[in-house]
Amino acid sequence: MAPYRLKRRHPLEFYVELDDSSPLVSIVYPGKKVEHRRPPDGNGWVNLYDFLVQPYSNGTPLSGAGFTFERMLKDFAENKTVSEEFWQILYGVYSRNVLIRNPPSLSGIDSRLFLLVLKWLWILEDLNYRYDWEESRSPIAYEKHTKRDRLIKSGAGRAKLFAALFLVKTGMFTLEQVLKIIPLARNKR
Repeated sequence: MAPYRLKRRHPLEFYVELDDSSPLVSIVYPGKKVEHRRPPDGNGWVNLYDFLVQPYSNGTPLSGAGFTFERMLKDFAENKTVSEEFWQILYGVYSRNVLIRNPPSLSGIDSRLFLLVLKWLWILEDLNYRYDWEESRSPIAYEKHTKRDRLIKSGAGRAKLFAALFLVKTGMFTLEQVLKIIPLARNKR
C-alpha cells in the first residue's frame, strides 16, 4: 500500500475478503490520517498505513456507520455473547487473524461479516497504534499519531477492543460500564 501514499484520500480499494467472486470486505487507502509532513512540522510520514474498512453485503457496499467499534460491541452484547462457539471463533480471529470455521448464525450483524470486519479493524488498529514502522516491515519510516495529533510510541491496538468484548462476555460489566472504562471510537466515518 505504501507506494500509493501520495494519492488523494481513499482512491484505491483492495478486496481483502471474498465469497466466491463477491466482495465481503475491502480496505480503502490511503486513509484520512495518512499525512506527509516536512520540517519544521514533522519529519516524514504520519500513520502511513491508515485505511478504511469497507464491508459489503451481496456485492453492495454497506454504510460504515453500522460497523463502529461501539456498535459492534453493542451487537456482540445483545446477540453474540450467548454463543460459546462464536466466542471461540472470535478468539481465533483475535489471536491469529484467522476465521477457523464458519460461525453460527446469530441475530444482529451477520456473524461471518462481523468477524471479517473485526479482523481488518484489528489489523488497522495494530498498524496505527501498536506496531512501529519497523515491526510492520514498512519500507518507509512513519510515526503514529492519535486523532488529536499526539505522537504515540505504542498503544494497545487490537487488545483494547478485545478487552471490551471480554468484559461484556463475562457478564461482570454492563455495556455502559465497559464504554466508560474503555473509550472506543464513537464513529469511524
